[in-house]
Amino acid sequence: MKIITDKRQNGRLMPHYLYLGFPVWYLLAWDDLRKDVRIFRYDRILQAHILDREFALKPLSDFSAVLTKQKVKQL
Repeated sequence: MKIITDKRQNGRLMPHYLYLGFPVWYLLAWDDLRKDVRIFRYDRILQAHILDREFALKPLSDFSAVLTKQKVKQL
């Protein structure tokens, strides 16, 4: 997986999973600036820059807190 940058927040996001919360898709990502999991509505991502760096995929269990907060029952 490649790293993308978020210019608004001067951070690097590591996209891990896509989740369909019908009818909206969400991107589950690791925020390198905050050292925490983030969730973004996919249709609200305006621009991304792909960097030539790779990272290891985190297990889905690392995202359980944000998924619980969003009331996601299953993936």
